[in-house]
Amino acid sequence: SWHRLGASSWQAAPQMWINCDALGISLSVLTWALLAFTDWVIIRHVLVAWFWTARPRLSAVPLTDAGSALLILYQLVLGLSWISHVRAMTTDPGTVSESSSPPSYPNPRACKLCQARWKPPRAHHCKT
Repeated sequence: SWHRLGASSWQAAPQMWINCDALGISLSVLTWALLAFTDWVIIRHVLVAWFWTARPRLSAVPLTDAGSALLILYQLVLGLSWISHVRAMTTDPGTVSESSSPPSYPNPRACKLCQARWKPPRAHHCKT
């Protein structure tokens, strides 16, 4: 079932939606585990193998300057992909709440399953 979190219906703040089913949650956890495994593989078997140095500029990161820059860049891209996944999971998927089409659509289509509500172009039926 869909749960709506965040602001009440009278506020203009964006709404957060979460699909609370076991398969969706388990696939999200699997995605995050695969991202963590990918991070470990890239750091251990690529960056350390290619850019390790005995005299690093930063003592916490035993990599050359190019390796440190690639590490920072890779972590930034990985963080952005994680944020994108979380935002895709928690944003409103979008529904059509109007029962009739706006006058700007010359040939509106009607959905047979949604009590004859209009369907926007390129829209498919969903149970909402």
